[in-house]
Amino acid sequence: MSSIERTIVSLGIFAMFSYLVIYQFFFIPAFNGNEPYVSEGTIDLLGWATAGLVLVCVVLLLRDLKHRDISGKAGWVVGILFFTWVGLPYYFFKHARRPLTNAT
Repeated sequence: MSSIERTIVSLGIFAMFSYLVIYQFFFIPAFNGNEPYVSEGTIDLLGWATAGLVLVCVVLLLRDLKHRDISGKAGWVVGILFFTWVGLPYYFFKHARRPLTNAT
């Protein structure tokens, strides 16, 4: 991955976990019957922005996976696509940050 791609994926991971934290300021007070600290419109906007950025990250990581010579590619695809909140950061820190020395 290039440094720009790594930066985009890092921002995507940061956005995913930031959204989880910010959503709690909406969900917990609303669940308890209180006024939420964050409006529903803000949560919707952040959610769609995060989803778009995560989609870009998934495409970048799947493209990186295609060029790597590692075992268990099918498992990584499943992990990145279906378990995105865990699989995307795990693949990024385990493989994608390293240079493509054994590319095919």
